[in-house]
Amino acid sequence: MIRRVHDKLPRAIAGLFEQAMPTRCRRVSRPASFRRKTDAAIAESRRVFRALHEAGCFVIPNPWDVGSARMLQGLGFKALATTSSGFAWSRGRPDNGITREMALAHLADIVAATDLPVNADFESGFAHDPAGVAQSVQLALATGVAGLSIEDSTGDPERPLYTIDEASQRMRAARRAIDPDGTFAFIRVR
Repeated sequence: MIRRVHDKLPRAIAGLFEQAMPTRCRRVSRPASFRRKTDAAIAESRRVFRALHEAGCFVIPNPWDVGSARMLQGLGFKALATTSSGFAWSRGRPDNGITREMALAHLADIVAATDLPVNADFESGFAHDPAGVAQSVQLALATGVAGLSIEDSTGDPERPLYTIDEASQRMRAARRAIDPDGTFAFIRVR
């Protein structure tokens, strides 16, 4: 009897690990409601986001997952802004403890789950050099976000902020990554 239980334990444990494994590590098809939006829907979302800014002030709440995004849309908000810290904490990680790939998958899920424009809390652009920031911005735009917020923090406690020159170069590179495709996506510097 004991031997039979031990024989089954590795399979049971493997099943638990499979269930707990991040979806990007497993071959899982997404439900229809999580499919990428059409280019026309993304362009409309960006147009609406621009119009909200041009009309004046508005409240933009921070969903940390698909459920909170859908709930906030149901409450009548006109746009959403992701929270990198909230997402990281929901994954048991510290603030600034997610990878670029995790952030991109999260953005794609939030954008696909709601009809609202989504501004991405994109930490510090997931790169130190301007070219890396530009590449990250292009990848973020491909998720369908209407805008991005990029911080000027380095992640280095000895030098917590980029110099003004470094930050300016990084933001110019980000802007250049946005402009050629004519998406009119917003970029915010924090």
